[in-house]
Amino acid sequence: MAINVGRQSRLVYDLSWLALFIVLAAALQAAVPFPVDSDTVYHFVVGRLIAQHGLLHAFPWTEFSWLADHYADKELLFHLLFVPLQSFDLVTASRIVGTGSTAALLFALYLVLDREGVRQAGLWAILPLVASSIFLVRMAVVRPYVLAIALVLIMLHSAARQRLPALALAALAFPWIYVAFWQLPLIVLTCTAMAQLLTGKQLRWQPAAVVLAGILTGVAIHPNAAHLFGVSWVNMTEMLVNNTWGGHDKLIMGAELLPFSLRQWSVWLMVVSVLGAVGCVIAWRQRRQGDEILTSFALATAGFALLTVTSGKFAEYFVPLAVATMALASRRISYPRLLPMVFALSLAYTLLCSRQTLATLTSQQDDLPQALVKTMRDTIPPGAHIFSHEWDRTGRFMLDLPDRYFMVALDPTFFSVRHPALYDLWRQLETQTPIDAAAIIRSRFGADFLINRYEPKYYPLLYRLESSPGVRILYADNDWVLVDLGR
Repeated sequence: MAINVGRQSRLVYDLSWLALFIVLAAALQAAVPFPVDSDTVYHFVVGRLIAQHGLLHAFPWTEFSWLADHYADKELLFHLLFVPLQSFDLVTASRIVGTGSTAALLFALYLVLDREGVRQAGLWAILPLVASSIFLVRMAVVRPYVLAIALVLIMLHSAARQRLPALALAALAFPWIYVAFWQLPLIVLTCTAMAQLLTGKQLRWQPAAVVLAGILTGVAIHPNAAHLFGVSWVNMTEMLVNNTWGGHDKLIMGAELLPFSLRQWSVWLMVVSVLGAVGCVIAWRQRRQGDEILTSFALATAGFALLTVTSGKFAEYFVPLAVATMALASRRISYPRLLPMVFALSLAYTLLCSRQTLATLTSQQDDLPQALVKTMRDTIPPGAHIFSHEWDRTGRFMLDLPDRYFMVALDPTFFSVRHPALYDLWRQLETQTPIDAAAIIRSRFGADFLINRYEPKYYPLLYRLESSPGVRILYADNDWVLVDLGR
């Protein structure tokens, strides 16, 4: 009876923290008027397409993308979350999914710390939101990497503690949630194996075997299994390794992949860097005492810190891992006021140094004017093909223009892989405008319409199009232009 009462009390305690995490995540989403990232709109649209057509095996709506006929939904489970929410508008649906995703991440962090005997584990789990404004921004973004971070935390803990069923389930889920479904588990296994060696323990083969079996099973039961590894490989090699790390400028990539400047580090990651460094030092000094959990998290923190130096994309992993490492290390510190002090200093530093970041986050607006949306709907018929350099707005265009065809979505990596020559021409048209630009766009890209931002770099192209026979400007303001190419 006493055991059952204890379990019930523990369950109530855990659920109480989960409820608080949901409230905090919902408050964060409510503070953002419109989705921070255009990819969120794309994910919502894919959920709508699944609701309309069932599970997708091709993606003809972005006809120049490698995914058009090599489709693999690398975030299928995330997209399925949007399917029952299609009766809601974009903002409401994204807030619901974003709330659930962020709450799941915070709860996973809490469970790891609480089960390892960290005092005030719930407050430690909230600390990443307070200690780093860039992490706060990344949590406000409704994208599948939030769930991937939760899986990394679960896998790191489960592998170190030999909790093989939980490890297997996390590995099984990864191919359904995130594109780096084998790269991130590989990092986790590397960190836990190194921790075993550093703490004087014997290497265990079971975690690697369980993770491999889980990933292969997850891929095997995925409806797009045939192309899943290929999509992951293209995404990693072309976008990250060759372009971001290799210094090539062939691909146009989002700003999130760029490395942070020293000023950005000082504003966004100073507190977290100190916490992570202190935690890693304590882990190193205590390694011979056999604390495999602390050592595993310290190694993961160090690894993702190095990755974050090369690309800001990894900051969302580095922040919670650094806080977790410090929280685990706090068990070795006999100073009861440590967490309140860290919490207060983190909050003060973030409010002082990140006011502009927070102001930008809470002032997000839809940058597509309703007048343009109405004109697009009225003038672009279903089945039309649309040329645009605004690849990062494809999801937004698809939201308002269903049953039309676009260039590429998410990032141009898959355009470059499928049609290298056309990709080069697409980029050249930004700056090198031939006399017959309209004819080239019509013949080479099969486009009926053009949507672009009205920016100086596009002026030569737009002026050339405007003077071409049969071409009409359907809409123009200070930010956008819509052109009928007269096909």
